[in-house]
Amino acid sequence: MVEFGPGMADINCDIEILRTGGEFEARIEGAMPNIISLKSDNLEELLEQLSLELEDKLV
Repeated sequence: MVEFGPGMADINCDIEILRTGGEFEARIEGAMPNIISLKSDNLEELLEQLSLELEDKLV
């Protein structure tokens, strides 16, 4: 669970990072009405996408 506190939106969400074969998937639930799913072959790129998505949606 990720919590955002002082100076940011007060939102709780669950983030799952899954690996299927050579592909990584991040699923974000609870921050927005819909589940967000991001995919990448590279874990570092996936984490960057995840960071940008959360910044965009929550700030």
